[in-house]
Amino acid sequence: MCNSSPFHRSLSPAAGWSCVGLAPAATVQIIDIACPLERALDFMSDAQQWLPWAMPALQAVQPLPFGQWLLTDADGLRKLRLRPSALPGALTFELTDPTAGTWPIPVHLVPTPTGCQLTVTLRQPTYMSTEAFETCLCNSMSGMSMFRLVLEQD
Repeated sequence: MCNSSPFHRSLSPAAGWSCVGLAPAATVQIIDIACPLERALDFMSDAQQWLPWAMPALQAVQPLPFGQWLLTDADGLRKLRLRPSALPGALTFELTDPTAGTWPIPVHLVPTPTGCQLTVTLRQPTYMSTEAFETCLCNSMSGMSMFRLVLEQD
């Protein structure tokens, strides 16, 4: 896991991911995936397939219209919305809590000679404790590793 210094970078070449902390409350996670960008983007666009890895406390994921999902966990209901960007391979997930507000999570997929690279930027929302944010970071790194494992299978 990334440490809490104002700027840090942890690399795990064997695991194929890195984590760059921009500030105590912002982290960029990067992972290389040996599959075509289009395949990774299609998979990422179906949150119901990967949300249980990224958010293990979820009890239910239900699709809603317009690229949205209704999420249920111990704290209640949340909504996740996929917002595609005009830039190829770029999208933003917005996680909305009815009482706390919206948390935008930018995601970028870029082609590489061996497949693609997934970059996720996580900024700590003002309503989230440091402990909860660190749990999100751990879950995100685990989820990204699982994402790569699934996509690299033939």
